[in-house]
Amino acid sequence: MGQRCIGGSGYDQLTGLHVLPDGNALVSGYTSSTDGDITDPLGGNDAWTLLLDPNLEILWQRTLGGSGNDNGYATDAGQVGGAVITGHSRSTDGDLTGNNGESDLWVVKLAPWEVGMDELDWHPNMNLYPSPTEDLVQVEWNGPHAGPLSWEIIDLTGRAVARGRSVGGRWSVPVAQLAPGTYLMRVHGPKGVSGGRFVKE
Repeated sequence: MGQRCIGGSGYDQLTGLHVLPDGNALVSGYTSSTDGDITDPLGGNDAWTLLLDPNLEILWQRTLGGSGNDNGYATDAGQVGGAVITGHSRSTDGDLTGNNGESDLWVVKLAPWEVGMDELDWHPNMNLYPSPTEDLVQVEWNGPHAGPLSWEIIDLTGRAVARGRSVGGRWSVPVAQLAPGTYLMRVHGPKGVSGGRFVKE
């Protein structure tokens, strides 16, 4: 048996829970906090989704919404991973594409966890370190390249959170602005796409 308080100094509410086959738990709710475990507050109440391991450690989290009050109430896992979050929103910006007036019903579909990571979680030509890291990821590329290499960092929802280009076989990528969690770095080389994981603390 275990327990843990999760949140910050504001109002944090759990409203939905779905235990996944691997023992991890997908949790939905909302938060008005801007500190503590909340890493990316958006304004007002934010819908808040977390992936917890069996020891209640946060594997991944994401605030959803905009500058208004946005709440997540229920969650369910998709058939091939990911999740569907239901709630309501008063925002007209951020993750929202519009608002019909007052508070709207809001449905969010998250991509499968670690989308694309299994296929790309190796490559003899690429090395990422350190992992975990707090501020920088060092990339060593030993494969062929006839010009600049483009790269992108993907979060567990499949969203690209950073992009860039690099000349040469070694470069550093600042990651201090990223929320804690597991990320995939994809490098587009002359013979296709390669990738590897790193953890941001």
